[in-house]
Amino acid sequence: MSRKTTFLTLILASGIIFGSTFSPVVAGASQVATLTLVENINPDDQVGTYELGYGPGEITPFVQLDPTFSNPGYMFSGWNTQPDGTGQSYPDGGLYSFATDGMLFAMWTLEIVSLNLSPNGGGGTIPQVHGSTSLTTTLPSNGPMFRPGFYFYCWNSQANGLGTDYFPGTSITTNATLTLYAKWRAISPTLFYGSVGIFARNTYGLTPKMKATVRALATYLKLHHLLYVNLYGYTGSLASGQSNTLVSLYRAQQVKSYLVQRLRSAKFTGVTITTAGEGTIGNIPGAQFAKVEIFVY
Repeated sequence: MSRKTTFLTLILASGIIFGSTFSPVVAGASQVATLTLVENINPDDQVGTYELGYGPGEITPFVQLDPTFSNPGYMFSGWNTQPDGTGQSYPDGGLYSFATDGMLFAMWTLEIVSLNLSPNGGGGTIPQVHGSTSLTTTLPSNGPMFRPGFYFYCWNSQANGLGTDYFPGTSITTNATLTLYAKWRAISPTLFYGSVGIFARNTYGLTPKMKATVRALATYLKLHHLLYVNLYGYTGSLASGQSNTLVSLYRAQQVKSYLVQRLRSAKFTGVTITTAGEGTIGNIPGAQFAKVEIFVY
């Protein structure tokens, strides 16, 4: 490729005027051929450049053009001998013969803006959200994304979590494709979920209200893909000497049994559930501890 000369207004010495039909002039054997490149945003667009060549050579790559071509909201997609793209196409940096003078018009494709949500070390995916030139959307929760041993905290602009936090329900607008990363936080083995109770004295059957609590627990485990549950039963006696560890263990086991049913119904497997009867806690009103406490991770 020979030396390239640029111009800001396409008024060529050869008398070629933008918008008119171009008639190529055959260059002689020793002549230099001129290739004119046109930005081609609209018929009145006068931004362009030209380059000279004695024989076959590559068209200057788009990113190296001087002056720079740009069309906000669109992406450069190659060159064509006709402004409407119906002529011969040339790729970016493609080979041009330079056998004759010629003119190539920049082709533009509408830029599609996407929002990508990365599981960032977790499993599962959330479909991309697309828009043309700009995108406004409300950020979802982690949905089907999960990471065993962790819970979803928010989205972040960087994979290492040191960027900007974006919480579910936040509305964002972007004019360029954006990737946000799931930000996870480790679940402590002693993370308290809640409790099932209050049991009547020396009973361990589950009431409808208790079962509703266990169903909510099953949903929570599946949603956050938590695989470990510790259940601790209490008797509810007022004094340590009145403990009944057998009853407290039965309470925890009843909760486990119903939880297993609900998890099976939800088709969520792989959860490890442990039970323990903790007896009584002295010096505290019995009704406060006539229940089964739940810890998840």
